[in-house]
Amino acid sequence: MSIGKAVSAILTGDAAVAALVGTRVWPMRLKQGTLQTSITYQRISAARSHTHDGPVGLNGSRIQVDCWAATYGAADALATAVRRALDNYEGTAAGIRIQRVFLDDESDEFEEATDADRVRLDFIIHHEELI
Repeated sequence: MSIGKAVSAILTGDAAVAALVGTRVWPMRLKQGTLQTSITYQRISAARSHTHDGPVGLNGSRIQVDCWAATYGAADALATAVRRALDNYEGTAAGIRIQRVFLDDESDEFEEATDADRVRLDFIIHHEELI
């Protein structure tokens, strides 16, 4: 399983997030024609830990989570729910052991192409992976 699937599982399993988006949580981009409140996510980077003997199975992934909505207020409310679900999370999701999640950055944007407001959240996720 990928860290993206773990993020999706955490978000769709959170009652506050699910109340706002249902299952509209997708990798990379919005589904064509979707104007409803939605979430997209993507891995920005992955820093794998190594020793002189090789990889140790620990990863620090930067995951961008975009909260999309027709209004800024709705996008901001969704971003608050996402932050509460992910920031400081630890546990196992989609078969991946997550040591800790940290909110690193966030910004507000308006997307001309979709005529939608977006709040972007960047999380650093320390997790184990099979080597």
